[in-house]
Amino acid sequence: MKLKNYIEIGEGHLGGRFALANYLNLQGNALTDAKSNRRGLPNDACIKLAQLLNVEPVEVIAASELATEKKPEKRAFWLPFVEHAKAASIALATVITIAGFASNDAKEVLVGVTGFEPATPASRTQCSTGLSYTPRG
Repeated sequence: MKLKNYIEIGEGHLGGRFALANYLNLQGNALTDAKSNRRGLPNDACIKLAQLLNVEPVEVIAASELATEKKPEKRAFWLPFVEHAKAASIALATVITIAGFASNDAKEVLVGVTGFEPATPASRTQCSTGLSYTPRG
């Protein structure tokens, strides 16, 4: 995962950029610079961000290092840590997606049983989506 993603998730947890900057003991522009890859975050801020997000600190530190590192040999060193995090986030997204499909199936069954439109006067034969239906009576 990229440093920008970690920062945006942290902002979501705390309610915005300034709240996250305050939590990490940084100026607000430090987060803006980090999100745009102009500079990385200090290691202590990376660790606090990792603790907030409940991820391994080395993943956030590696993302921070990769944000600005130009030397190919150093990028090659940090890349496996970020790819490990990427694989873990893909696995988590897959689990969430599967869980989402399961809950959507349950909703479809519920809608099929109870209907999708409340009982209305017989004069109304179209719902708000434009689909025709026969009112229950």
